[in-house]
Amino acid sequence: MKKVVLLIGLAAILLFSGCTTKPQANTNAPPAGPKDCGTDFDCFIAASQSCEQAKGTSQITTTIFGVQQTTASSLEIKGIQSGKCLFYLKTEKIELTFPPSVPQDTVQQQKDIYKKLEGRDGTCKFNTTDLTAVLTRWKAGNFSTEDFKVAECEGSYFSNQIQ
Repeated sequence: MKKVVLLIGLAAILLFSGCTTKPQANTNAPPAGPKDCGTDFDCFIAASQSCEQAKGTSQITTTIFGVQQTTASSLEIKGIQSGKCLFYLKTEKIELTFPPSVPQDTVQQQKDIYKKLEGRDGTCKFNTTDLTAVLTRWKAGNFSTEDFKVAECEGSYFSNQIQ
């Protein structure tokens, strides 16, 4: 009799033990939110190839007529929308360095104008291959206003008016 009770007790423990176990976390689940590429532009370009959600930052320095301009931007690939890859960009900060020969009033005037460009943002809908091509050109240092002609863009980033 004791053996029967012991077997029934053991069977009950085995039968109901599955109800009290905690589910294991899925370690293969994708991370929540966009992939954070940080300053790794190659990571961002790779994400653009499949329009994978990703975010990153970019700092680009160019020199035109002796004036050095450093622009810090936030970039984000938001995924596919209506068959297009949604790309967001925002100008965070623009720093200008002028040659010593430039008069201070001109320096201040230009810095005031560029300060008004900070905070501008916009969203573009690209064909995925076009976005990858644009980002690849940017990595090589080739920037053009033509880059956005292959996309549908909107937002203050694309406004010609400086307020």
